[in-house]
Amino acid sequence: MSPNYPEIQTSPVTAEHLDDIIAIDAAVGGEERPDYFRTKLSRAIGDDPFTTSLVAKVGPKVVGFIMGDVLLGEFGVTGKTVTVDTIGVRPDYRRRGVASTLLEDFLVSLHGLKVERVLTFVDWSDWDLMRYFHAQDFKPGSTLALERKL
Repeated sequence: MSPNYPEIQTSPVTAEHLDDIIAIDAAVGGEERPDYFRTKLSRAIGDDPFTTSLVAKVGPKVVGFIMGDVLLGEFGVTGKTVTVDTIGVRPDYRRRGVASTLLEDFLVSLHGLKVERVLTFVDWSDWDLMRYFHAQDFKPGSTLALERKL
């Protein structure tokens, strides 16, 4: 729970959150990705110690979520690095501290893993998400994503 937004409660993702997560992601991204979230959820609620995911609630309503993994050397990344690979907030709950609370509590949940940095990928044209991560002290990293269209 964030001291700045006490009405926002975060907790680990459970199987009961799947439909809410899919709906929030579809509202944000414009399409449903149920297979992706079933896979992410099975890892998050399983015994995988290197995956962490949280939901945010206001009262009984799920209003956001965050998911990520600890990298253990993928892509040549050295040092313990965590990814924020998926984050979503219901459009009607944006600019209310939900994403900030999720990220803050997500990072606190990683404390015992001695993570050294957080990595995420943002679509270059998604200015809202770029502004959000900039406000959270994210900077361009030393790695560069390369892409080849097929």
